[in-house]
Amino acid sequence: MPNPVEHLAYIQDMRAFLREQMASLSEGEFWDWLNSQDDDDRDFAVNLMSEPAFSLNDHQIMPGATAHTYHVDPQERIFSYADWRRQPREMVIDKDGRPVVWRKWFLRMGRGAGKTHAGSANVHDFARYLYPGQTGMLVGPNYKDVREVMIEGPSGLIATAPPDFVPVYKPMYSRVEWPNGSRAVIYTADDPQSIRGPSMYWAWADELAKWKSEQSFKNLNRTLRNKHPAGNRMIVTTSPISSQKWVRDIESHPNTITTVASSFDNTEGLDESALADWLREVESGAKAAREEYYAEWQDESDKLWTLSELEALVQDRKATTSLNDMCEKMDNRLLTIDPGGKRDETGMVLLGKQNARKWVLGDFSMPGTKAKWLAEVARVYKDYMKPGDRILVEVNVHRDADEDIRAVCPGAYVVPIHQNQHTGGKEARAQRAQLLYDNNEVDHFRDMPRLHEQMDRFYEVVASKNESPDRVDALVNGLNWYQDNKTRSYEVWSVPRPMFKY
Repeated sequence: MPNPVEHLAYIQDMRAFLREQMASLSEGEFWDWLNSQDDDDRDFAVNLMSEPAFSLNDHQIMPGATAHTYHVDPQERIFSYADWRRQPREMVIDKDGRPVVWRKWFLRMGRGAGKTHAGSANVHDFARYLYPGQTGMLVGPNYKDVREVMIEGPSGLIATAPPDFVPVYKPMYSRVEWPNGSRAVIYTADDPQSIRGPSMYWAWADELAKWKSEQSFKNLNRTLRNKHPAGNRMIVTTSPISSQKWVRDIESHPNTITTVASSFDNTEGLDESALADWLREVESGAKAAREEYYAEWQDESDKLWTLSELEALVQDRKATTSLNDMCEKMDNRLLTIDPGGKRDETGMVLLGKQNARKWVLGDFSMPGTKAKWLAEVARVYKDYMKPGDRILVEVNVHRDADEDIRAVCPGAYVVPIHQNQHTGGKEARAQRAQLLYDNNEVDHFRDMPRLHEQMDRFYEVVASKNESPDRVDALVNGLNWYQDNKTRSYEVWSVPRPMFKY
């Protein structure tokens, strides 16, 4: 029985050698060369090339299985495992001179870069070469994600399995089993306590950006403790669509290797028109696009707004002036509304304008039915607004929202707005509104904790599938409307009277 660590290193070296041969020879020359090898060596090479792991891109290939690199000069022949082990080798060291032995491989990749394919293909190497006959773990955000992405998905374990090593999914037992007896038990991050008990050799943790609890990851890390010549290994695959600090901190854990790849590193596997659309998003300056496609973390300096900056804008911190009095001081008032769906809140923000300055006067956003938010619109209009003031409402989803508001606010000047490709996405619209803050044109009347918190977390909320930035959307629509409808000064011209002939 070969040493499992060296065995996987050998497999990795032979795959790399075969890739190099394919790159340096024409197709005909390659097959002529391969057919000149011994029968056993040729069959071994063909089997390696039939494995999905053979076609991985560089950014999807697992870091070396050992802390050594072997100096192999095949001289155009395929080495046997025994011949390979006799080759000279040297220790691989990091920048601090320490041997590189990894426990966690952190794959931070953009949409479509191939992180799931990388995870599943390399898990087969765990099951076949590194930990044959042993048990590992598959952990996703929830059971549905584990089944539909990690196991049965187009890049999951079943789809990427070598032809002679296809695992069997046994949902009744919540596990996957390979032909050699290796197993992977399914756990989910939405149940941290269930991960506490097991004792395992390896794990694949997918899409940590969607995990709701750091405790799930802590418990997972503690389960990897069974002694083995290879130590314990964890593959972590995620897109950076969350600014949770604990996810980012994993990259700085000891014995962790990070691989970063953008969507554009997988051009062969993605539709050209999709890539072109994504590139346009990036070039538009949307920071969320760089996060989504270039896999870049968005740090504090990349936020559109921060809590500390917003707190500095609050003018009436001690509530010495009533909202009614403040509204009286405005030249005009604007109530901007982003109607919510079944689960989302309705964003409702009252703005005002005094000379050239824009004021965020109040956040009246709320959950509830259409009847409830319409009643709130009527109340705010009656209590704080005057004839001639405008109510701005987005009508993408609630197409009759403007008529509904006119019904409860007779005589109100209601302006429907429809977002489309010309107005840009949420991020682009928010970035445009944020320029007013950069130019020191906006003040906030009072502290509005929930609006400010959503502004601070804007990119994270946009990327989330469980939240919607309704409050910020309403605010942004209003500020951008002010930019598009600046008060104009007019000159009265003396126009000559036309001459008529009778």
